[in-house]
Amino acid sequence: FQSLALAASLATLATAHGHLKEWIIDGTTYPAFDPLYDHGPTFTDIKRIEYGFPKLKNDLGPGVNPVADVNKDSITCRWKPLEDPKIMAEARAGATMAFKWTDWFSSHKGPVLTYMGLLPPSAKVEDVDFFKIDELAYDPKTRVWGSDYMMDHTNNTHTVTIPSDLKPGVYVVRHEIIALHGAMSDNYKTKVSGAQFYPQCAQVKITGDGTATPSGGKFPGLYKWDDKGILINIFFRPNEYFSPGGPVY
Repeated sequence: FQSLALAASLATLATAHGHLKEWIIDGTTYPAFDPLYDHGPTFTDIKRIEYGFPKLKNDLGPGVNPVADVNKDSITCRWKPLEDPKIMAEARAGATMAFKWTDWFSSHKGPVLTYMGLLPPSAKVEDVDFFKIDELAYDPKTRVWGSDYMMDHTNNTHTVTIPSDLKPGVYVVRHEIIALHGAMSDNYKTKVSGAQFYPQCAQVKITGDGTATPSGGKFPGLYKWDDKGILINIFFRPNEYFSPGGPVY
């Protein structure tokens, strides 16, 4: 009985640590990086559009642990060391991108955010200036969080539109869910709240005749541990929630 209980507990924890299953870029579906099969110590020859990341030794099951410290490099695209994508998606400016997640816990409530940033030649993701292109946060009229809406209405999938005026080039697309069920916890000594970050990144080549180069910010740096959207008690005045990362372009 103890073994069965432990197995059930591990399964529950693993499910809570979600990650993307698919990227659907301008109508083409790309399997997401799978930490169960694609993780280190050496990365496989499986070609992904996504930046790969290692499966932590203290992780449970096929899930991946969230990032907790917004000042660590891992806040950019999940755990380091990152492996550069082997292939690149292509999309027209103005086209759609969809992100399909593994099953998500209803207790892990929070916003669903998407960023893009132009990738300079030979640059690392930490060098990219990211600007927000979409957010699905908290709707005070329906009292529904973005993560809940995605679970209940869109089959764990969120769809966004690429800005139609973007300058062509290679971009890093950064998509994440921030789980805020424990975000009221504050540690002024370590400067970490209880928020859980689940970011993932991919490379997408944008085509078109746009000229826009939106301003943005770098990860780490764009989030502060005590931002109103990161250090917050979502069970008290959720109507006052304000997403981190700046306005949507």
